[in-house]
Amino acid sequence: MEEYQFSQGKNLRCGYTTGSCATAASKAAAAMLLTGERIDSVRIDTPKGIVLNLEPLEVMLTADFASCAIRKDSGDDPDDTNGVLVYAKVEKTAEPGIMIEGGIGVGRVTKPGLACAVGGPAINPTPRKMITTEVGKVMAEAGYTGGLKVTISSILFKNSGLKCCFKLLSTLSERVISSFAPKPIPLLLNSEPAFVVIMIIVFSKLTSLP
Repeated sequence: MEEYQFSQGKNLRCGYTTGSCATAASKAAAAMLLTGERIDSVRIDTPKGIVLNLEPLEVMLTADFASCAIRKDSGDDPDDTNGVLVYAKVEKTAEPGIMIEGGIGVGRVTKPGLACAVGGPAINPTPRKMITTEVGKVMAEAGYTGGLKVTISSILFKNSGLKCCFKLLSTLSERVISSFAPKPIPLLLNSEPAFVVIMIIVFSKLTSLP
């Protein structure tokens, strides 16, 4: 069932957060790992009391781990992460409990001041609690008393992840290049392959500076 909220004179369809995607992917992967069976839908409860039933994508199920992705839907007020895939990989561990790690596309905290521990993944307390709660439910239902390691990844180099980076960087690159280059050059930035090549060259030059 879809949720709506009235804003600026319109009924806007609500989406769901990146944290909800990470939670759903984690729960689905944990369920598949502990049961050995694929699932077509996963249900989670959000902090606002909204129930989400989401479809796991890109499922991988082996004897050692399970992984899947949830596609983010930002609703009728989308941001730049709308449509991206959020992945979770779940593995069994010898130590009891639920350990949450960050993979590709998840930042790592390097300085104090955030609600996350220095040296750990930049996963805020609310989604961390959601993941722990939902994965804990799966463990209890399966009668599993061991430990699980959950690794959350974004789509930085997968599917629409590159397009997301392209969208965020192209405007800045076009402004900089257009200030000293002929018009045909900025137009090339509308081609994603050309954009990638140009950015690789630019960054390689920057990193070679003394």
